[in-house]
Amino acid sequence: MLSIAFIDLEPAYVDYIRNELGKKAWLAGPVSFCNRSLEDKKERGKQPTMDIKEIAYGLEASDQSFIWVVGKFINSSKQEETCSENWVLDGFEQRMKEMDKGLIFRGWVPQLLILEHDAVRGFLTHCGWNSTLEGVCAGVPMITWPLSAEQFTNEKLVTDVLRVGVQVGSREWSWDEERKELVGREKVELAVKKFLC
Repeated sequence: MLSIAFIDLEPAYVDYIRNELGKKAWLAGPVSFCNRSLEDKKERGKQPTMDIKEIAYGLEASDQSFIWVVGKFINSSKQEETCSENWVLDGFEQRMKEMDKGLIFRGWVPQLLILEHDAVRGFLTHCGWNSTLEGVCAGVPMITWPLSAEQFTNEKLVTDVLRVGVQVGSREWSWDEERKELVGREKVELAVKKFLC
């Protein structure tokens, strides 16, 4: 078995695979593809518009400084991608500039480089495996917001096994669509305050 993990992260699982199951296990992590073309990254990070709004309001209410990378997101009423360059939320971006509270970037950024900066105290993540590994390797605690696939399992690893994160409360699996159960701004605010204060 080949895994993008490392022994210090998952020693019990590696031991189980090797000793209990009698299988060979090779760990090839952590692996970060910072130098790959940006083209493969442009489709990542799509988020439904309601989630984007709740994140914005929650960040503002938390009164904490932040860096937020806003990619493309889904306009649920039209079921189409909306370009982040046109994204404005009730003057949110302008208020954050005036209050010197937040930096908002659009598109792809070198996530690992940002996570390794001394000023970064936390990381709100969708719990994709690469993001999870980058957060762990950078030693940055995480606020978890899984959306689909293995992300819910990765969230359990971060919050329950490694205990290096807190859950924002995402429970519903979705892929590029609005969820029936919304993770509200209050939960975002609470997670950020619990985490950073």
